[in-house]
Amino acid sequence: MECPFCAETIKDEALVCKHCGRDLKVPKPLIEENQELIATIGELHQELDKLRAELARRKSPGAFWATHLAIYIVPPILLLLLAHLLLIVKFDVNPLIMRGVSMLIPLPFGFALAWVAHLGLRTAGGVGVLIGAFAVAGMTAIIGYTDNVPTLPQNAREWRETFEYAVSIALATVTGNILASMARNMLAQQVSTSVHPSAMAVRVALLISPYVGKQVLRRRAEKVEALISTVGAVAGVIGSAAGTIYTGVRAVIGM
Repeated sequence: MECPFCAETIKDEALVCKHCGRDLKVPKPLIEENQELIATIGELHQELDKLRAELARRKSPGAFWATHLAIYIVPPILLLLLAHLLLIVKFDVNPLIMRGVSMLIPLPFGFALAWVAHLGLRTAGGVGVLIGAFAVAGMTAIIGYTDNVPTLPQNAREWRETFEYAVSIALATVTGNILASMARNMLAQQVSTSVHPSAMAVRVALLISPYVGKQVLRRRAEKVEALISTVGAVAGVIGSAAGTIYTGVRAVIGM
């Protein structure tokens, strides 16, 4: 935390500032209460945004999905098809490069789904499936037309590779959505160092430091809770990104 008098960084448990020597016993409870209020306000704003999005969907489902189709589904499909035309058809680059581009294009749209539209993983997964299915179908149609070959996959291996390509695009969309949620949570933690600890976080804090006071125990439980939240989000990003990369490049490099 920062000292309210000199703005220098001090330990959360400090009762006297080591820099300016001011007593923190009186202002410290007020600072903690203010931090908790800021955290609560942030959480309420997030919930309000989600409720507004849900209300808009229920009130006018046609307009809601038409808007989101125009913003979050059609543009990435068109960008993927344009990239395919340029990289594969016109310049005939290594297909691995195209697979990498196909993973990058859906990311910002998945990010915007969470950050701007306040829609979660379930919606991001559905949007990703639509983007992947239509984009890959369009790519195979382009190849069928330009190379005068059958548009549909001709055997089980080709069907599997097509399916995995679409899945990699869908997972890239989900990865962007998770990144947005993680970034929002990290920003909220930066604004307020107060995190409501769960029972599990308290138990972990007790295992680490069983012989401390209630105040110190609570602060350590808050840090454990923040760490658990961050590790969970990072694990989700890593898992989703790993799935994206694996399904996207497996057929190209012969895994």
